[in-house]
Amino acid sequence: MTDDQIVIAGGGPTGCTLALLLAARGIPATVVERCEEPAVHPAAHVINARSLEIWHQASPALAEAICALAAPTEAVGSIRWCCRLQDAPLGEIDVAADPELQARLRSYSPFLISHIGQHLLMPALWTALDRHPLVDFRRGTSVERVRETPSGVVADIHPRFGPIEQVRARYMVAADGANSVVRERAGIAMQGDVLAHIASVFFHAPRLFGADSRRPLLAWIYQPRFCGALISHAADRYVLMTPYLHRGQVVVRDPGAFWKQMLPVVLGMSDGFAVRSTGTWTMTSQIAGQFRRGRLLLAGDAAHRFPPAGGFGLNAGAQDAQNLAWKITAIVNGHADDALLDTYDLERRPVVERFAAQSVTNFFRLDEVTAPLGITNRA
Repeated sequence: MTDDQIVIAGGGPTGCTLALLLAARGIPATVVERCEEPAVHPAAHVINARSLEIWHQASPALAEAICALAAPTEAVGSIRWCCRLQDAPLGEIDVAADPELQARLRSYSPFLISHIGQHLLMPALWTALDRHPLVDFRRGTSVERVRETPSGVVADIHPRFGPIEQVRARYMVAADGANSVVRERAGIAMQGDVLAHIASVFFHAPRLFGADSRRPLLAWIYQPRFCGALISHAADRYVLMTPYLHRGQVVVRDPGAFWKQMLPVVLGMSDGFAVRSTGTWTMTSQIAGQFRRGRLLLAGDAAHRFPPAGGFGLNAGAQDAQNLAWKITAIVNGHADDALLDTYDLERRPVVERFAAQSVTNFFRLDEVTAPLGITNRA
């Protein structure tokens, strides 16, 4: 790799997308990812048509492979509100069943919004990184230090089972997630609110909906002992989420015990399910004070975090990558000077501010549905 390469911290959707877009334009990239294998616990799952268009720019074969992972619309399409999963729902919305809406969406793009769990998406993106000769993908490696030089940056990277190495590059892009180490070490603060703390369990339950082949994409569940949301994934796998108030609760201290006791209650079945993983995350609406500091640029969750109500998180990161890729390419190829990257913050900030506002509005508008039950997010 040459000094004209770009070093990217984070091998998530944003970092992978940026590396592949740069490589498609002939710009080499080193991607530094602390994990050795993709996470099995799902995170994002809504893939917008624009993200698929961006991946098609990087590689038509990649976009085709990702589209093949999508759950069929006819199999997963509705949003339900219920008490027990086996009972008639309190209410249901099935947007996918509207043929006029489907026809209108198809007129906008060759791609449709898709339901693809991030645990399925990431292996496809990592495979694409491994196969591209202009991408140096460093798994199991962390960024320890970044120093700016007159012509670029020097990043100290530390493989888990090796000595610290130095990587020289034109720019460093921090795409290392919501808890970005690179952003924190640069002293760039996040501005905004914490809305909730969420615990989740990922499990397999082939008999959960019985003979009903049309599972809900999302089911909001309200029971005396549990309130939360169930997301359907491919191959009869599900994520069940519930809010918690502090880390001393059993759901955080001993998630295995909590979900072992709670899953039979929520699902209405004593067996026929197997837990794959558990996790916790914090729901926020926060945006970094700046997206660029010298030769360091922030992208994806490292730059902005939204509530999931709207599905903007992963997709906003793909758009960040697309915006950065053509600008970095123009600079490296001598068609623009470094000042072009000042427009990255100017262009992306109004967009992500709108995403954040809409996500928060969506989150609290759910109260209109549940207030008659005495349940609100504001509570």
